[in-house]
Order: sequence, then C-alpha cells, then structure tokens
Amino acid sequence: MQSSLTEVARVAGVSASTVSRYVRGHLRVTPETEDKIITAMDKVGWERPHVTFLDITSVALIIPELTNPFFALLAEHVIRIGRERGIDVSLHVTNGVVSQEIELIKSLNDNEQIQGILFVGSNSLEGLMDPRLITKPFVMVDEEVFDSAHNNLCLISSDNRNGAYQAVNHLVSCGHTRIAFVGGRTELATARAREAGFREAMAFHGCAVDEGLVFHGPFSEVFGASILPNIVQSNPRPTAVFVSSDIAAIGILSTAERYSLRIPEDLSIVSCDDINLCDWLRPRLSSVHQPMTTMAKGAFDALFAIGVGKPAKSQWYPMKLNIRSSVVSINKTSDKKG
Repeated sequence: MQSSLTEVARVAGVSASTVSRYVRGHLRVTPETEDKIITAMDKVGWERPHVTFLDITSVALIIPELTNPFFALLAEHVIRIGRERGIDVSLHVTNGVVSQEIELIKSLNDNEQIQGILFVGSNSLEGLMDPRLITKPFVMVDEEVFDSAHNNLCLISSDNRNGAYQAVNHLVSCGHTRIAFVGGRTELATARAREAGFREAMAFHGCAVDEGLVFHGPFSEVFGASILPNIVQSNPRPTAVFVSSDIAAIGILSTAERYSLRIPEDLSIVSCDDINLCDWLRPRLSSVHQPMTTMAKGAFDALFAIGVGKPAKSQWYPMKLNIRSSVVSINKTSDKKG
C-alpha cells in the first residue's frame, strides 16, 4: 500500500503525507487538489477510498483582542458552546495585526491537532491570502474577512444593515432628524453594512445626511471621544448620533461632560453590539443586540457541516434594538427617554 500511496502522490504532484492524511479523513484539500489525487488514484489503479472526515473535537478560535469587551464576550460564548458540545476550544489572539492573522491561519491549518478554525477578524484579508490554501473546516464569525462567495467559505454574522436601520428608525421616531454617524473602517464589511442601514433609514424618513457629520475610524473609545469636537462645533448641532459600536459610544459618553454636553438631553445616542456594560453606564446605553449565543451555535454547526463535506452556508442572524435611557424624545407632545 505504501508504494501505491507514494506513486499516487508522485502522479498527483503532492506529498505522500498529503495523500495519507486525505484518505484517512485528517485533511481537507482544495477541490483542485482533490481532483488531482482522485485522478492519480485511478491512474495507478488504487481504489478510491470513501473519505469521511473525523468528528471535530478540537477547534481553534482566532480573535483580535480580549481587552475589547465585544471580542471577550464573543469568545466566552464560543468557548461555552464548545464545552457544551464536548469540543476543546483553543484561543489565539492576533492583536488585530494582519500579518499575525495570516500566520495563525496558516500554522493552525497545518496543525494536525486542530480539526477546525473559527476566525473572528478585524481586517479584510481579501487579496492578501488565498483562502483556497485553507484545507480545514474554516468559518468566519462576525466579520467577512474573505469574500464568502469563495468555494466552501462560510460566514456567521448578524444582519448589521437592518440593525443599524432599527437604531436610526428609533431616533427618528423620537423626533431626531439631524443625526450624526460614527462608523468603523470602511474596508470592513460590518462597517459598510451599518453605514448602509443608517443611510437607508435616513432616506426612508426624508432626513438629509450631513456628510460633515459622518465619521469613520477604529471601533475604540479613543476614536469615539475624538469626534466630539466636530459635533460640538457643528452648526446646527445634531441632536443625536448613531454609533456603530458600543466601545466608540463609551468614548463619547465618557468625554461629553468635558464639552458641556448632557446625554441624552443635548445629544441622544444609540449604538451597536449590546455588550453587558451597556446596562452599567450612565445613562444606560440603548444598543442593537448581537445574538452571540446563536452566532456561536451557528459557527459550530457550520464547522460540522463543512467537516462532513456539505456545502458551506452563510448565516446572518437578526439583531434587536434594546432600548434603555440614552435617547430623549424631542417630539413636542412628549419628553420621554428611551
């Protein structure tokens, strides 16, 4: 058998180790490589094996950072769901550095102890790495770092566009029509989707978007705080702001007093993600909830599906606005907070 395996590898133009791991179900290969191996098997007269991938019991979770409460909470949900399913989840932090993200994907893909990869990215990797080189079950979570149209790539995320639409719709229903937008880096799919939802809602309600009040930057407290001078100096000043992440919104809340801004009386705020901290801020922060438990379950379901050779299927789960006390109504008939 060994001589046949070596001959198959030679004809296919791959290593004997690749053929061995493939036929034992330890390695997923690209469709092109699989065709080469099967063709080589036919050519040397080696019976095609029925390849069934092993049960997934060890998964790597790649995540940008743990200092950001959103990523820490997402990691907590993934690890908990993994434990409930008897899966060992190893955690790998990239610090949001592109080169580290790519290196980790490659090294974990080559690690025989890892049977699947869940990737939470903070950078677009499209054009920087060929996703066809990833031979293990691989699922993107939250951020679409590769185009999910690539063969056998899968994204588990939230309906960010509709979530943003809900947030802006709530602000308009409370009488706000001059609304600032604080978004993420435009190369990120989630940031683009949330801005699209903002613009769609503004257009639906006939509210003009002041491009001077549209800001893009990292999802960080520092960035959120940095846009306040622009809001204060704007004339007329916006009465509300939709912020694409809770972390940036926290920066605004923490810095508002320095500019004599009362939240929500002078500036109402709605944000995205709905991290646990939103309940403990003053005022309590209205935010669009990401269903992290559902996303974690969906990510593992997708890994298992890919592992048994089923087509990858991306999912975008609904988001839901959680109204707290960071929005004030400026309708003449009401002074409610929400």
